[in-house]
Amino acid sequence: MSNIDHFSNNAAADCSYMSPPDLNLEILDSIHGELKKYFEIAKDYHLIQALCLQEYQVCINELRYYPLYPILQLIGCKHIVATSNMPLESIYYDYLGLLPNIIHNGIPVVLRRKPNKHGETSSSNNPHELAVSQRKKEIKKFDIFFKQIGENMGIEENYFKNIIKYVIRFIFVNTQFLIDFEAMSDILIDQEKIINIGGIAIQQNNQALNGQEANIFNFASQNDKQIILVSFGTMINSQHLTDIQIYNLVENFSQFNYLFIWAIEDVNYKIFSILYNYNRTNNILDEDNKIFIYERVNQKAILGIYF
Repeated sequence: MSNIDHFSNNAAADCSYMSPPDLNLEILDSIHGELKKYFEIAKDYHLIQALCLQEYQVCINELRYYPLYPILQLIGCKHIVATSNMPLESIYYDYLGLLPNIIHNGIPVVLRRKPNKHGETSSSNNPHELAVSQRKKEIKKFDIFFKQIGENMGIEENYFKNIIKYVIRFIFVNTQFLIDFEAMSDILIDQEKIINIGGIAIQQNNQALNGQEANIFNFASQNDKQIILVSFGTMINSQHLTDIQIYNLVENFSQFNYLFIWAIEDVNYKIFSILYNYNRTNNILDEDNKIFIYERVNQKAILGIYF
């Protein structure tokens, strides 16, 4: 692992990064979407040199943008922290030796890609192992590309795996055991890299709740009531609902022995004009007295319930 440390130290000491003239850009042609621009940054010698002139105490990057991690090393950042706004993908548990326990405890797979048109090729039908197999095909391109970028700095094979295992000090994961899976606390008890926190998706300095919303949380706390946040996500807003449908939904909420907060985009204050009660979702999620909330199905919605 000295090579990984050596790579980081060289970059920090003298910014000796030199872009190799014979980069295999065919690798870039096979990389699509937003990730491609991060690979292109890495081969921009002048940009990397300019960034090298700065000093960095700690660099933090979201795992979704994983090609940035070697760039942080290239520009001389020696202390790197990762964040994940979703529960970790299977590949990271695999790298850290935790995947067998994850599978054994029935922790579901996260963000598994759709099979390609030629079908999957794997010796296992386990969804975690299939997800790892899919990810490794993508990571292989990463390793080939950055091996060329950093060949004068001692980059070895399995570069991305080594970054996760030995370079990144912490991975802050936007989840909580109480609204995830309590078995995770036992799985992670003997390791220090993965730290489960909450609130990554919640903005700071939100407005205070108005009197009526504050009363809901106080009432729930004093009467041991559970609060459920029902969200329609981003696919449906108030324009899709008639007044009768709005009344019927509210009536259905009242059939249960829970307190409900309804999260929906209220276009032109249509629902507000009927119910006379409104507050922003972030203000509610940031409230100290919240009890617990659940149920959305799209990605942004899932982030919203982690607090």
